[in-house]
Amino acid sequence: MLVCPACRAVVHGLFTAHDLDANLRCVGCSCEHPRLTVGEREIAVVWPDSAAATALVTTCADMLDHVAAGDSPEPDTFAAHALDHLATYAPAHWGAWADVDASLDLPRPVPFPWLASWLGDVDMLPAGPILALGCGPGGDLPALAATGREVWTLDPDLAALAYVAQVAAGGAVALPVRSAAHRTVVRTLRVPADVQRALAEVQLVCGTALDPPFRADTFAAIVAINVVDSVPDPWLLLQQAEAMLVDGGVLLLAAPWNWTDSVTPPACRLDRALPPEAPYREGMEALLTGRVVPTFLDALTLERSADGIPWSLTVHPRYTARYRMHVLRLRKSGGMLLAGP
Repeated sequence: MLVCPACRAVVHGLFTAHDLDANLRCVGCSCEHPRLTVGEREIAVVWPDSAAATALVTTCADMLDHVAAGDSPEPDTFAAHALDHLATYAPAHWGAWADVDASLDLPRPVPFPWLASWLGDVDMLPAGPILALGCGPGGDLPALAATGREVWTLDPDLAALAYVAQVAAGGAVALPVRSAAHRTVVRTLRVPADVQRALAEVQLVCGTALDPPFRADTFAAIVAINVVDSVPDPWLLLQQAEAMLVDGGVLLLAAPWNWTDSVTPPACRLDRALPPEAPYREGMEALLTGRVVPTFLDALTLERSADGIPWSLTVHPRYTARYRMHVLRLRKSGGMLLAGP
């Protein structure tokens, strides 16, 4: 299933990619990609730079030790920043099952309640697994696993995927929560048994969607929530997603189009391709179906869309960000030129 991004190349005009064996060793270049072991689960860490991936595994393991102990890493370290990020997003995904006091004002609803209906009748999907692209701490994974399809993740945040593995193990799990701007406390999380069982079947992969460790024509559906406007190159991300879908596959996107210059350079924003007078929703829907930039996503057709789907993120008790997401279900037709192997 996984291929090596370290040696993927174009040879004589054709894409070439080599498989990874059961030990995550490339059968072509012999590069060994690391794993992070969390309890009985293993997370494949498959980046183009395997040395950097190995360093990431070490740092993440250190952060997890601090979470389990209920203390904090050294300030201004990568582990400290990773813990702070996890304490921001994990409660939004799993707070519904957390044991917390009212002073933390933790959000309680189950995340993404609209997801299952938007994915549609799973019998209408072609054969193949589902990819959760940029799943973060995994709040969307139970709904995807409930389809009965094999589910894979691809996210650059190893700490978030490690947290998914901890939740999947069941029992009491430490949930880091920001009690103030720069203070983190630990509460207890217990998910229902059916959620635990669903997560236990998900294949966890840490990597980048801009250079994904998967072949083209692999997935029956790809779900990307709050991802497209959170990467340096959304054009490349969407081309890779389109390529990884099989014919007839569904790409489910949800984004508030909240562009941040420090993440996505202004010149790389998708909306730069829209005429200034174009309504934003209609313009983005035209762009994402090949009607603005020639050959860009021209294999996708829009099946359903809605604007204003609410999503809120309680960063800490004094700061909640509220978004209105644009949700689109796109289906791939045949005849495209693949953006990658």
